[in-house]
Amino acid sequence: MLATRISFVLLLLSSAALGKRTNTGRRTSDVDLCFKGCEFTLFSIVFNDTDQAAPKAARPCSGLKLSSILLCAHQYCAIETHKNVESLNSFNETCEAFIDRSLPPISDILGRYSDEEIKKLRRFEQRQIFGEPVQELLLPTDAFWSLAYGTLV
Repeated sequence: MLATRISFVLLLLSSAALGKRTNTGRRTSDVDLCFKGCEFTLFSIVFNDTDQAAPKAARPCSGLKLSSILLCAHQYCAIETHKNVESLNSFNETCEAFIDRSLPPISDILGRYSDEEIKKLRRFEQRQIFGEPVQELLLPTDAFWSLAYGTLV
C-alpha cells in the first residue's frame, strides 16, 4: 500500500516537472483520459462501503467510490452517458465480473445531487491521506485533478 502511494506520488511529481498540466476547472472533451484522471485521484481512498474481502480489482465498485468518480467525471469531463466511454465501459465490465453488478446510468447518480450539493462536497488534495475508511462522497481539488489528468496526457 505504501509502495503504491509512493509510486503514485512519484508519477505525479514527474508529470509536474515536465509541465503537463491543464487549466483547472475546464471540462475536457478527452473523456477517456479525463475519466481515468478521476479514477487516478480516488485510487487509494478506501470508502466505508467497500467490501474488504472483495478482490482488490472490485473495490472501486463501492457505491461511494463509484459515485465520487462519476461526479468527478461530470465536473471535469464532457461525460453525460457511459455508452461510448471506453474507460467507463471497462470499469463497468470489472464491476459485472467481480460483484455481478452493472453501473447505473450516469443520469441516475447525477440526478441524486443538485449542482449546489455537488459544490458543497468535500475536496481533497494530492497529499491528503485518510487513515480510516471515508464515509462520504469526495471530489479532488481542481489542482489535484489537473495534475492527475496531466500525467495521462
